[in-house]
Amino acid sequence: MKLLGNVLVVLLLFPMIASSSVQAADWVLVEPTQASNYYVDPTRIEVIGALRRFWIKVSNHQEEQIAGQSVKSYVLYATAHCGHSTYGETQILLYNRSGREVVRRNTPLVARRAAPGTAMNALIQFACHPKSTKFKGPQT
Repeated sequence: MKLLGNVLVVLLLFPMIASSSVQAADWVLVEPTQASNYYVDPTRIEVIGALRRFWIKVSNHQEEQIAGQSVKSYVLYATAHCGHSTYGETQILLYNRSGREVVRRNTPLVARRAAPGTAMNALIQFACHPKSTKFKGPQT
């Protein structure tokens, strides 16, 4: 029973521990647009069968108001299904102009389809490409 409790603590704390190092990630520019630049950290793409779990960074060229805060960039922990081009986020971190985290939210995973030609579709294609993935998670 104690082992199960330790496993649950690790599973609950992992997103918080992992997210604390997102500022020091190895960001690769995947999709520049007029409004924002979209990055992925290829060193932390987790592969689980057709699923990819990965960090996305969005750097806005102009600050925008999100959740009552002036936000310059934000980081998402996303899960994508490579065969269906669907995705969802489970954690969102918002940063102000000075790089200070101003909002952190855990969100329920809700699958959405990434439309062709969008930045999200480009991010999913990048994460699903075999040469992009360094870390192999449990295979199903």
